Amino acid sequence: MGPIGGCLTGRRVILRSDDSDAVLPGQWRHFMAHELTHFLQPGRLPHLPPWLMEGLAEDIASRCEAQTCPEGAFGRWLRAARRRREILPTDRVLGMSYELLSVAFDDWMSPRLSTMVYAFYAQSLILVRHLALTDGDGFRRFLLGFTRPTDVGTWWTTCFKRTSDQVLQEALAGCEAGVNTPVPAPTVGFRLHADGVLLPAVKSRASLSDVRRGALRALGRAGYDYGVEALIEVLADPRDPMREEARYALEDLSGESFGDDEAAWRAHWEASRRVRDAAAPAPAPGPISES
Repeated sequence: MGPIGGCLTGRRVILRSDDSDAVLPGQWRHFMAHELTHFLQPGRLPHLPPWLMEGLAEDIASRCEAQTCPEGAFGRWLRAARRRREILPTDRVLGMSYELLSVAFDDWMSPRLSTMVYAFYAQSLILVRHLALTDGDGFRRFLLGFTRPTDVGTWWTTCFKRTSDQVLQEALAGCEAGVNTPVPAPTVGFRLHADGVLLPAVKSRASLSDVRRGALRALGRAGYDYGVEALIEVLADPRDPMREEARYALEDLSGESFGDDEAAWRAHWEASRRVRDAAAPAPAPGPISES
């Protein structure tokens, strides 16, 4: 999630970014789809709780993206978030209010609040997808219950045999599949965007702090093995105020935790690239020339 926000006001969708260049390619389409989903929800399911409202909107938005998240990227972030104890308890996800989310968005560059919001949206999406895949009929019935004011806990026990915590923990465990696959090389589009926007922002101390922080987070959550050297350079500078952001980005990208150990991070990425390159298919043979 980059430095971009959206809201629905009446019949108008407003998208705002503190720095549009720091937004990842395709992210505008994602957020437009997300907000347009909110446009439709009140007329059909006017009493959805926040986690269900946002989880459904994120599910639809992710299906509208031009490119999908690389395999294992979400699982690596999840592993890092678990280690940092950023994953929210189930009751906090289901009980989240828009008042609390509004406070967090007002101070988006606060690491504590932004990670809470990111975890909430991610866990809401995971929960919605898992319910739809594993118990479609129950989930359909559950959704239709929110045509009227409904107590989430009571209605949950009516529609599902498993507790909400059992379902969320099962869903989170399933997301860690593929986490040990090598981090892939970037797409052409991401590499161009990183070279032109993200890496210059990361490397320049003259960048506005919010823009630089947004670029660090974008590199860490994109899921590609690109910009790692720049992240390690920030981490290795004891005078750099963004060291913690760089460490978080490296952890999100790899799923590993080597603290502030520059040498350990470099060794990890060198080993990861060797594994990736060894697994890469051999190039197709060229045409045989006639002599």
